[in-house]
Amino acid sequence: MNLLRIKVNSKVVMPEQLLSLSYDQNNIEISFTGISYASKKNIEYWYSFGSDTLTWHKTNSSFLSFPSLTPGAYQLVVKCKNIQGSWSNSSALTILIKNPF
Repeated sequence: MNLLRIKVNSKVVMPEQLLSLSYDQNNIEISFTGISYASKKNIEYWYSFGSDTLTWHKTNSSFLSFPSLTPGAYQLVVKCKNIQGSWSNSSALTILIKNPF
């Protein structure tokens, strides 16, 4: 599982920049990929987001968008499963959006 690109308010940023965002830097887009030659494009992506990393969501898209996040701490964990049912290693990001005051 590889994180490809992270955007904040449509600008590409490095992962460490997510640790100190101002309250108006709250539109986050993340693209990632999982490689499985046997699965071709039939890869399932699973992610958890927020403070509850026990709840997982399935998507077939390799792109996540989180518009208008409120100030706070967020944890994103992404992993994928190929057509044979094998899981990738997970990738994690921490996002900290500061309060306006």
